Amino acid sequence: MTQKLGAYDAVDLNARTTPLPYGGGGLPEGITRWEEGVRWHDDDRDVFLFRAARAVGFSSRGPLLTRDSEDQGEPNNVAREAEQRLADALRGGFTDAAAAMAYDFVPQHQAQIRRGLTQVLDARAGAGAEDQALLTFAADRLARKLWVEPPAPSQHRELAPLLRRGLRFVSQPDSELSVYDGALVGAVTRKWPETSWGQIAFVTHLYDGWTEGCDERAFAQVIRHGNRWLHSHPKSPWRTAVITAVARAYETQWALSGAFTADARENASVVTAADAAARISAIRLYEELMRLAPASQDAAYARRRIVQIRANLTTSQDAYSCVIP
Repeated sequence: MTQKLGAYDAVDLNARTTPLPYGGGGLPEGITRWEEGVRWHDDDRDVFLFRAARAVGFSSRGPLLTRDSEDQGEPNNVAREAEQRLADALRGGFTDAAAAMAYDFVPQHQAQIRRGLTQVLDARAGAGAEDQALLTFAADRLARKLWVEPPAPSQHRELAPLLRRGLRFVSQPDSELSVYDGALVGAVTRKWPETSWGQIAFVTHLYDGWTEGCDERAFAQVIRHGNRWLHSHPKSPWRTAVITAVARAYETQWALSGAFTADARENASVVTAADAAARISAIRLYEELMRLAPASQDAAYARRRIVQIRANLTTSQDAYSCVIP
């Protein structure tokens, strides 16, 4: 290593600039602490070597990545952007619904949310395709803010008007709450997919994992639906958002394989061909994203992720995988 990269210097094993998984709190199995760490600096990366009594650890980091940046930064919040656009569109004639769009999923403001939700559900009758998509998607986003504690929704008098209008609820597996079943967004993407609100609804649903609740293989749904949409919508203004979602889904698939060592032969014995291909696909899509929208929040996110993926370092990505204990 010294012959190739030249002189090295010692590193602080607990410093924020020393990379995970081996330099700080993360330690490989059987190692309680590293005794020494050194670093070689090259033009495009730093190479780290860590030594313990019975093990040697290796890691590398590009100049864009620090341990802080591993854990900071998210792609554009599509759901938040969608709700802001919905509020703007509703403000002229649906003031209750527009105001309720700003509320979170919390026990407060429930009367206002129900009032706005009833408003948009009733307005759908006789509306054209674009307005149907707008109002149905608005109803979907408002219904997700309903906070329903025991007893069952059918026992809540205040929910009776919504139940009569077709809204349905399911039990939340990890709490005592009942939550809206998410059926309306599916109606939007099926009936009005090519309207502007149909596209926004599609991207929002894709970002949510194309599922309601918890699915440990949600990444497969995002990859399938996202790739099909990218093929059929080459000019959509939402293309970069869909690329981001599909890239994260491929990264999730690869990250779940657990093959993260400096030894390519060892990785090959663990990772399947499909998982290895997912890693390549994640890199390709993140690169495409950085070319298409280099100044975007999504591109900044991609630049942070791609360094670790290229170096075969664990990204702990689980955006599209969920297991309820």
